[in-house]
Amino acid sequence: MERAAEFAGRRLAVIEDGYFLDEETGAQLQKLGIAVICLTSDEVIRESADLFAFDGAIVDINFDADILLAISDRLDELDVEHIFATAEKSTEPAMGSVYRLCPDGDELVKILRALMTKGRPSGH
Repeated sequence: MERAAEFAGRRLAVIEDGYFLDEETGAQLQKLGIAVICLTSDEVIRESADLFAFDGAIVDINFDADILLAISDRLDELDVEHIFATAEKSTEPAMGSVYRLCPDGDELVKILRALMTKGRPSGH
């Protein structure tokens, strides 16, 4: 699978406090060569930086705004590229671009490319 080679060996954090990443979506990510690590907001905000060696993170947009901001700030501190996503079919995002996390291969590739292939600007 050509897509799997593009993402093979990458580590992805999925930050959630509920049922955000379903089994089918997790299986699709694994088919693409991604190692998925699910974390709670508390683990991201309060744990030491050495626990976080990820190529990117997907953050569930359904956290309270204060928690979303704290997660985003922490990931910025750790220099982890991240995006916001929802598992909902339709949503009115309150902030920036929000992706839809679902088992559709094209949607997953869009998310992964946004996270892992654009590179980070220096000093970010």
